[in-house]
Amino acid sequence: MVVQFGLMACSATDEKRGRDAEEPRQTLAERTVNRGQYRERNCHVMSATEQFEHSPPPRPGGQISLNYTARPGLGGLSIKNFLLSVITLGIYSFWGKTNVRRHIWSCVHVMDEPLEYTGTGKELFLGFLIVTGIIIVPLFLIQALAPFIFFENIAAQVVAQILAFVVVLYLIGVGIYRARRYRLSRTLWRGIRGTLTGSSWSFAWTNFWMTFLLPLSFLWSYPWMRMRLTSRMTNDMEFGSAPFGFSGPVGPLYSRFAIIWISSLVLMILLPFALWISGLSFDPKSMIDGGDGPITPDQTTLVAFFIGLTLLIIPAFVLLFAVLRAFYVAGEMNHFAQCTTFENVRFEMRATSWSLIGLAIGNFLILIFTLGIGAPFVQQRLVRYFCNRMTPVGSLDVASIQQSQAEVDRRGEGLAEVFDIDAF
Repeated sequence: MVVQFGLMACSATDEKRGRDAEEPRQTLAERTVNRGQYRERNCHVMSATEQFEHSPPPRPGGQISLNYTARPGLGGLSIKNFLLSVITLGIYSFWGKTNVRRHIWSCVHVMDEPLEYTGTGKELFLGFLIVTGIIIVPLFLIQALAPFIFFENIAAQVVAQILAFVVVLYLIGVGIYRARRYRLSRTLWRGIRGTLTGSSWSFAWTNFWMTFLLPLSFLWSYPWMRMRLTSRMTNDMEFGSAPFGFSGPVGPLYSRFAIIWISSLVLMILLPFALWISGLSFDPKSMIDGGDGPITPDQTTLVAFFIGLTLLIIPAFVLLFAVLRAFYVAGEMNHFAQCTTFENVRFEMRATSWSLIGLAIGNFLILIFTLGIGAPFVQQRLVRYFCNRMTPVGSLDVASIQQSQAEVDRRGEGLAEVFDIDAF
C-alpha cells in the first residue's frame, strides 16, 4: 500500500490539465529547465510544487528513499476538526479529513521531496451527496417499502432484501477502487501525479464473486482473493507515465494461512469446551436458590471465582485470535511488497506480528482515551509504520518520467464515505 502511496502524484488544477492536453508532454528535467514558463503557468499551485520549481534537476538513476518526518500541528488540527464537525453536525468532517491528509502527506518524503495532497473538502462532500441521492436513498426506500408493496408475500420481500444486499456488496468494490484512484490523482510529487487506469466496475465484479466464494471454500480462497485483487489494483496504477507491476506466487500466503486456519479451528473447538469445564464443577442456581439455609461466604467466593474465570477465558481466546491474525497480516504485507515493482525498483517490507499488535493496541488506546478526537494520530501512526518499515531497492531515472495524461475525476470518494470502507 505504501509503495503506491509514497510515489504517487497529481496535477493540481483543471486549467493546468486542459493546457497539458494541448502541449507536448515534458519530462521532469525539461520542466525544470523551463522554470520560468512553468511558474507562470502554475502560479497558483501549492507550496510543495513551487519548491520543486526552485530545486535542481533530478539526477538520473537516483537511489529511491522513503521516510516519514513528523511535524507539529496535528494535535491542534484534531481539536479544530472535532469542534467544527460538532458545530456543523458532521458536515465539516469532509474538510477536516482533507486537512489531515495534507498534513500527513507533507510528512512523507520520497527522495527527500515531500508529497502534496491537492484534494478538497468540497470534492469529498459533493461525492458523498451524489452517492447518497442516487444510490443510498433509493436502496433505503426499497428496503422500507418492500413490506407494504408485497404485503404478505414473504418470498418477494426476502428477494428484495437479498437484491439490496447484493447491490451494496457490489458497490463496496466500486468504492474501494474509486477511493484509491481519487487519492492517487490528488497526490503530487515534484509536480507529477499518479493515476489508476483500470475499470472500477470490473474490479468490483472480481471482488463481488470472490467474496461469495469465501464461505463456499471455508475461507481457503482468501489468500488467492487477496493476491488477485492486489495484483489487479497495483497493475492498474501508474506514476506519471511509468507503470507499477505486481507479480508473484500465492504459495507463501497459504503456508501462513494454513497455520492460522487450523489454529483458529482448534480455538473455536476449545472455547466452548473451556467454558463448559469452568461451569462443570458448580451450579450457581442450586447454590444460591436451591440450597438449605443462608448462603455462606465460601459459596459466594466460589461463584465469583468461576464467573471471573469465564470472563477471562473469552478475552484470552480473542487475544489468541488477534495474534494469529497479526501473524498472517505481517506475512501478507511482506509478500505483497516483494511482489511489487516500479520500473527497476523493487520493495522490501519488515512487518512483524508483534509490531502490528503493538500498533493496533496503541491506536485503540488513542481512540478510547481521546474519545475519537485523536483519530488523525492513528492515521499518522499507520502511515509512519509503513514508511519506516518499507525499503525501496534499486535506482530510478525520475527525469524520464512524464506527466500522466489520464483524465482526472472531479468527484470525491462518495461510495467510500457512505460505506465507511477506508481509513483515510
